[in-house]
Amino acid sequence: MTPAHARSLSWSELYSRAFQVCADLWPLWVARFLYLIINYGAFLLCLLCTFWPLVSEVMGSIRGNRSLSPADSQALLLDFFSRFKDLGFLGAVAVIFLFYLLWWMVLSAWFNGGLYARLRAWVEKGEPFSWKAFVLDGFYHLIPMLLLQVALGLMLFGFLIALLAAGFLGVFLLALVHCPAWLGILLALPLGFGFFLGLVAYGAFVLVCQACLIEEGAVGRTLEKAARICQESGGRILKAITALTLMVWLGVLVVELLFKGLELIPLMGFLFLLVDLGFRLLFYMFADVYFPALAVVCLPSRRR
Repeated sequence: MTPAHARSLSWSELYSRAFQVCADLWPLWVARFLYLIINYGAFLLCLLCTFWPLVSEVMGSIRGNRSLSPADSQALLLDFFSRFKDLGFLGAVAVIFLFYLLWWMVLSAWFNGGLYARLRAWVEKGEPFSWKAFVLDGFYHLIPMLLLQVALGLMLFGFLIALLAAGFLGVFLLALVHCPAWLGILLALPLGFGFFLGLVAYGAFVLVCQACLIEEGAVGRTLEKAARICQESGGRILKAITALTLMVWLGVLVVELLFKGLELIPLMGFLFLLVDLGFRLLFYMFADVYFPALAVVCLPSRRR
């Protein structure tokens, strides 16, 4: 697909092309499933280490064939949470949290490096998927992708701080002029929707940045090129990804509300709860591969 051809495709054609790329590279969904198992496995392990004093007490009671009364359970909980007053225990919990944060950042950077590299290789050169290439690409792009994640995280943090400051300033000014509460709420609604829309657009920008990093390598050049691409043709790429994200999440919200209603049915509620969990897993696996594929498809291609 040439650059001119990519720009001439309609949104529906881009969405269809991205789905076809995902179908051709279906092992990426398997890789995403393995990623989720490893990532959440590490999260559960860190959670177990954090709550181990409480878990060990409960397991001791089970091995001793002692049943825990409500008073015993409350005493165990109070004893556990009182440990947070101990600086040594609090430091151990902080170390566990930082370990998981570092683990998540490194693992996600490695996975995204392999994911975007394989997507671009298929879209631009027609290279078939290879597990060896996926693993090596992940390590090759690990450090740049990690630095990009840090840069994007700092950008988001700065944006949220500025927005929070603007919100406090707005509340102060409204209170200063004795603005009625209903008028303040009325003004906050469009601002809240704009904030939500901005977050979705930022997510689309993150996808474009990660796709550009495979070619650029350096974080500065990646951010500059991604910003330029998102501004081209009136922000066509940004609008296409943002619009689909809003439509997908609206559909997911409707499905989740339907499941919540079905879970209230006597005897059948637990079954629908399991179906709901399965739906969420499949959706996250699909979205975490499809949206990167869409970002790659939307980029000006270098394919000859």
